[in-house]
Amino acid sequence: MAPASNGCTCSCLKVFANPVAKKMLMAITGIGLVAFLFVHLIGNLSLYAGPGGINAYGQTLHSLPPVVWAFRAGLILLLVVHIWLGIKVTLENQAARPTPYAQRTYLKVTLASRTMIWTGAIIGVILVYHILHFTVQMICPETAANTLKDTLGRPDVYTMVVSSFRKIGISLVYLVWMGAVALHVSHGVHSSLQTMGLAGEQTLPLWTRLALCVAAFVFIAYTSIPATILAGIVK
Repeated sequence: MAPASNGCTCSCLKVFANPVAKKMLMAITGIGLVAFLFVHLIGNLSLYAGPGGINAYGQTLHSLPPVVWAFRAGLILLLVVHIWLGIKVTLENQAARPTPYAQRTYLKVTLASRTMIWTGAIIGVILVYHILHFTVQMICPETAANTLKDTLGRPDVYTMVVSSFRKIGISLVYLVWMGAVALHVSHGVHSSLQTMGLAGEQTLPLWTRLALCVAAFVFIAYTSIPATILAGIVK
């Protein structure tokens, strides 16, 4: 009798070999990552409550390491699966059409859909930068929250964020990042809903507009932080 693990492995391989299953899994992981964007945004926007707001948020996270690490593990899993499937599907699509078109014509194909692999690459590269910056705190170590404390002895996340985004170069990196995220989300959301069978021919235009609204909201909400800091509104 074969071990149960072998059966499980075979089932997983069949899932990853099935084009429909791959697209479905890519859609589900993509929606999960968009959900994370909104959860993460709640914490980020606590910056507007002043040092007390975001420093309290940071202190809360520091006091719940098992929860934070479980959340990070789930996020890493979503990212790895989504990135791997994205690369695999792109390569398979290219292999299925080995001869380039003499003249490209795009019918009902948006810039966002044509550049998904590239916006995904930009998101991935700057994500590493973001982790080194605000999580590991290797970038701008002189203002790292782990070394600076506020008046209550908490990690001074507020000073770290404000000091960082006062530098035009750093703010531009994040603006480019969020631009890539917005493009990726604008196509990814409505494509995922269509893959999961939630967007039919009649409702597709509605879901397309909804995806654009979600992408615009994510871009405006996230970029408002470096923008207001650069403008001197948040000090």
